[in-house]
Amino acid sequence: MAKPVCYQGEAGTRPEGPELRGRGGGPVQEERASPQVQPGAQEDTRLIHNGAPVCESMIILQYIDEVFAGTGPSLLPADPYERAIARFWMAYVDDKLVAPWRQWLRGKTEEEKSEGKKQAFAAVEILEGALRECSKGRGFFGGDGLGLVDVALGGVLSWMKVTEVLSGDKIFDAAKTPLLAAWVERFSELDAAKVALPDVGRLLEFAKAREAAAAPSN
Repeated sequence: MAKPVCYQGEAGTRPEGPELRGRGGGPVQEERASPQVQPGAQEDTRLIHNGAPVCESMIILQYIDEVFAGTGPSLLPADPYERAIARFWMAYVDDKLVAPWRQWLRGKTEEEKSEGKKQAFAAVEILEGALRECSKGRGFFGGDGLGLVDVALGGVLSWMKVTEVLSGDKIFDAAKTPLLAAWVERFSELDAAKVALPDVGRLLEFAKAREAAAAPSN
C-alpha cells in the first residue's frame, strides 16, 4: 500500500490532463524511489526526467512546476515572498500534521498516541488560519485554483477520512474549522482528486486488516 504522500504527487500532476513530456520529447517516467537510487530519500514516488531521478512527491511537483513553466497554471505564485509562504505551509502539513497523525495511529503507547492526536488537531487549527490568509477569501490555498499547499494537504485526505472512521473523531470539523471543512468538500469534488486519490472504502478495509494482523492473539 502506498504511503499517503505518494498521492500528493499524483493529485498535483492531474489538473491539466495532458501527458508531461521531457525536453527530448519522451514521456516523463514516474515510479518508486529507494535510498539506493537517491541517497537519503525515503521510499516514495520517483520521477525520471532526462535520465536523472528526482525523489519525493512534493519535490517532484516543484521540479515539474519549474521545468514545465508556462504549461498550464503554476502550483506556486509568481511573487517570491508568496512562494516562500506556500513552501512554508507545504512543509508544515508534512511536519506538523502528517507526522503527529502517524504517531496517533502507530504510537507504541497510549500516551504517544494521545500526544500525536493532540498535535495533529492543533495543526488543523493552525491550518484553518493559514487557509484564511492564503486564500484571501477564495476557494483554495492557491486562491482561485490549486496551489502547492492544496496538493500537500489534499494528498492525505483519504487517509484522514479513514482515521475519522476508525477513531470516531472529526478531524476537519465544520464547527471548529469551517473553512477547512468546506475546503475538504471542494477539493474532494475536483475531477483531479477523484482520479488521483485512493478510495476511502478500500483504504479502510486495508487499515482494519492491518489492525487485526497486529492485534495479539489469545
